[in-house]
Amino acid sequence: MMKHYPLLLHKFLAEKSKIPSLVETILYMNLELYSLKRQDQNFRSVLLLIKEAFFKHGEKEALRSCVKALNFCSIESKGELKDFACNQLKYLEDELIAKLRYAFKE
Repeated sequence: MMKHYPLLLHKFLAEKSKIPSLVETILYMNLELYSLKRQDQNFRSVLLLIKEAFFKHGEKEALRSCVKALNFCSIESKGELKDFACNQLKYLEDELIAKLRYAFKE
């Protein structure tokens, strides 16, 4: 699953009805295995795809699923992967604040 999960996310990224369920799949995974099995790059790809899905889909369910998944990864992952997940959550927050500020100026 660790190898194929980023491919599934990438394949169905445009389908708004499938994204919430697909993104929340990570909530049921043992994130420690990404470190143990040396699948760091797949983990990073998953987080980047989740962040991309957040900005691509504006539906409430998709947004909640993406935030829930990123939050889970920032809490449950270990070591460098935890740092990467926390940074992605911070980047998401920063991008969102920047977009809101721009929208208010408009």
